[in-house]
Amino acid sequence: MEQGDRGELGLEPPRVRVVLDTAGGSRTVELGAEVPGSRSIVAVVSGEAGFHVVDGSILGDLDR
Repeated sequence: MEQGDRGELGLEPPRVRVVLDTAGGSRTVELGAEVPGSRSIVAVVSGEAGFHVVDGSILGDLDR
């Protein structure tokens, strides 16, 4: 993913950055812009190319 793409996806800066510590090591998940016409948002995972579309309710779950 190019730097310009990150801005278009609402990842410059990300809305939320979460670091997950797992048995396989740390991974960073960044959450960005809402997908128009849906309740979904854009997410990127460190070490992976491209982006994912996830349910926007994750923001409320992380806020708890």
